[in-house]
Amino acid sequence: MITGNVIVKNGGVLHLHGIASKNLIIEPGGIANISSMVSGDVINKGGELDISGTIVGQLVKEAGITNVQPNSAIGSGGQV
Repeated sequence: MITGNVIVKNGGVLHLHGIASKNLIIEPGGIANISSMVSGDVINKGGELDISGTIVGQLVKEAGITNVQPNSAIGSGGQV
């Protein structure tokens, strides 16, 4: 469990198999795979994002590559 915000920076890779209790931000050059839950918002600012889990907040796709798998759940009706 991560209790604060998460920032995936250039060259960083995150495989989330637990819970992130706040926001997740993917910066250009970062890679994030969400197979569990993010309680806040997920913001892709130019990285690679793959979602097969749950986002309670919004999904914001500013730039980069965002893949949302069919079994995913996006809570607040964000940009999918």
